[in-house]
Amino acid sequence: MFNLTNIIMLALCIVMSPLMAYPTSETAKEEAIRTIVPALEKKIEEAMKSQGVPGVAVAIISKDKVYYLKTFGVKCLGKQDKITPTTLFQVASLSKPINATMLGILQHQGKLSLEDPVYHYIPGFGARKNQKQLKICHLMSHSTGILSNGFNEMIEAYAPRDKIMLRLQKAQPVAAPGKRFAYNNAMYGMIEDVISSASEKSFEKTLSEELFTPLGMTHACLGLQPMLSASDRAYPHIPNGRGKYMPAQNYSKGYYAFQAAGGVNASIQDLIPFLQLYLGKPSKIISKEGLEELTSPYVKNTTAVIVSEAKQGVIKNTFYGFGWHSMTYGTKKVIYHQGHLKGFRHFMGYLQDDIGIIVLTNAEKKHASKIAIKFFDLYTHA
Repeated sequence: MFNLTNIIMLALCIVMSPLMAYPTSETAKEEAIRTIVPALEKKIEEAMKSQGVPGVAVAIISKDKVYYLKTFGVKCLGKQDKITPTTLFQVASLSKPINATMLGILQHQGKLSLEDPVYHYIPGFGARKNQKQLKICHLMSHSTGILSNGFNEMIEAYAPRDKIMLRLQKAQPVAAPGKRFAYNNAMYGMIEDVISSASEKSFEKTLSEELFTPLGMTHACLGLQPMLSASDRAYPHIPNGRGKYMPAQNYSKGYYAFQAAGGVNASIQDLIPFLQLYLGKPSKIISKEGLEELTSPYVKNTTAVIVSEAKQGVIKNTFYGFGWHSMTYGTKKVIYHQGHLKGFRHFMGYLQDDIGIIVLTNAEKKHASKIAIKFFDLYTHA
């Protein structure tokens, strides 16, 4: 949830071969994953042993199959409770593709258009001339032209939501909407207001009825209190200053006031059907064309530095769509997002029309992204 440049370095070495052989048949995919798993688990175990990562949950999936689902470690250091497939995590910025999907569903239902002006749904956000040009799609793509200067700090200091919203209304843009990528959690959080206005229901009820329940995201929920009430939840862990981790004193509460940006709680079991939707699993809640619109490149993301652990080559074409990053990885398009809050780091992404991976960790460094990229490197060279 911090500045994008601080959360998207995925590994340390230079990238992959420009010519890759991808497993294509179902049998080939299964065999490739069986071959990959030992190296992937070694990567996970190294992170847990050398740096004391408390817990990890990993799933490798296609649109209609779970090839691999395994959990490692504990919910809280010093206790024996193991991470399970239903353990809740604060999923941080993985909330962004979830809420972008909710907007796509509302568009599919005819309740809004992503091209609608924001002030149609948030009347107070239209007083200035430049605000009248601001559309829902600009909120979704971090292309509002308003920088995040000071807003993350206000959120993390638990400043009242209405105070932050008032400051957003007064903020001066540095670019016209749609022209410049500027990651801004507070602006993205306004999606919550758009969703509740368009659906004529509370934000929580809308997500529950229109997204979580239809997809079978049984344990997914919003807000701090449901997280604290859950018996099966992961605890956040922060660096202890000696190369290991220790439990944080509390959850990062500020982003629960901006739930569209970072307020979703979910287990890896919940995120599997969500990602399968994007991998092509048929669903009545949104069309294939609607999903393609959400993942299409919208604004160039020149701040991204995406690096893998393979031997040579480069990753190109880094863009942000509507709630999703995208890049060209060898010959394949990769759609992904990362999540980062105090004590948690996550990765969710997929090779388009092929295979996806979800990695959740209750530790603050970049282990989730490194594990995911290790998988992509191994899989594309299988």
